[in-house]
Amino acid sequence: MMEYPWRNAALPTYVLLDPTADDKLARWLTAFAGEQQWLFDGLGLPREASPVLLTLDDNMPVARLQQLLTMSHHVPAVVWLWSALSAEQLAAHLASMIQPETSLGKIVFRYYDPRLLSRLPDILTTEQWQLLCAPVSSLACMDAEQQWFEWSVPTGQIAADAAWELEDAQLDACANWGLAWQVWMGMPSPQARNVDVIYQALGRAHALGLTTQGDLQCFAELACAFHPEFDQDAEVAPHLAGIAHGVALEEALQQVPATVWSRLEQASAA
Repeated sequence: MMEYPWRNAALPTYVLLDPTADDKLARWLTAFAGEQQWLFDGLGLPREASPVLLTLDDNMPVARLQQLLTMSHHVPAVVWLWSALSAEQLAAHLASMIQPETSLGKIVFRYYDPRLLSRLPDILTTEQWQLLCAPVSSLACMDAEQQWFEWSVPTGQIAADAAWELEDAQLDACANWGLAWQVWMGMPSPQARNVDVIYQALGRAHALGLTTQGDLQCFAELACAFHPEFDQDAEVAPHLAGIAHGVALEEALQQVPATVWSRLEQASAA
């Protein structure tokens, strides 16, 4: 049997999950008899799209817990939380984090997606991360590469009194992680690279002026197929520089000689 991830027996155990992520998870939830808090309730958002906070207790059948632990490994929708707050208090805080202010107005921020949550300490400011995790003693989830991400509040840390606002660059970073995961999942095994490689490539693509999902995905796939930093090559970079002046990505890539692509591929494979 899998171990309970970083269980803190001194605090209540909660699970924040997104039942829309997988049919098996949704079916598991229908048979869950414990306390449930739906975060979209009261926000004017559809409940059928809502994440839900579950309260676990020691009376939960082992077989049911085993199923949830297994889904933690295979479905990007399960976050384990430990907090001294009641379920109602914790759910109220988590719900208040769903719709941060942005330059576009309020958005739905899916921070509860483990693939994004595990990256947020690097995207958010220290004050923003402290605000998000203010009532949480520790948390654990499986990231996009099937590794456990664990976080515990540092000793003596006090949550910052900060406005819950996200900058455009932070929104771009969040979107890049989502797209990076999609590209990574779709890569044939021989081309598979670390998700971080794809994320870094997407950041450089944005810096070049690429904005459409098609162009960003194409750029990331080239980083996987040829070389992680193909765009930095001395025989590629001058052509990509034209993008800032209105040259389409496809046109810029066509200007790169086939011998260059072959060289990059061989260097990457070495």
